[in-house]
Amino acid sequence: MENLRSLILGLVTPEQFCQHYKITMRTFHRWNRNPEKIPGYVHDWLSIKRGDLSDINPNWSGWFINHRTGELVAPSGLAVTYSQIEHMSMAFNERDLLRRDNRLLRKKIGKSKNTPVPGTAKILKFPRI
Repeated sequence: MENLRSLILGLVTPEQFCQHYKITMRTFHRWNRNPEKIPGYVHDWLSIKRGDLSDINPNWSGWFINHRTGELVAPSGLAVTYSQIEHMSMAFNERDLLRRDNRLLRKKIGKSKNTPVPGTAKILKFPRI
């Protein structure tokens, strides 16, 4: 296992690291001598700082954070910003509200799920995320 100084190399100074985690330089040196004592959340933070998300969870293998743009980048090359993800969440919430309203209207007029209601658009089915 790498020592702490090599893990933070090029990311932050030891002093910045200690300030971020509110630890003393003595603790830093202890973790540096014995990397097994470094808490998991510190390894996760360092992985994120390096832009590699696979250490956090294997499902994120190949994904990374572009620190220049702040985008989350998928293995396919698709890059999304925080605001795009935030808007996606709002779109799914809106979709769920429209589905609920549609069910209530169908129940009110006595139509089954598969019977089209005159004057309405076909509901598109989106995969759940």
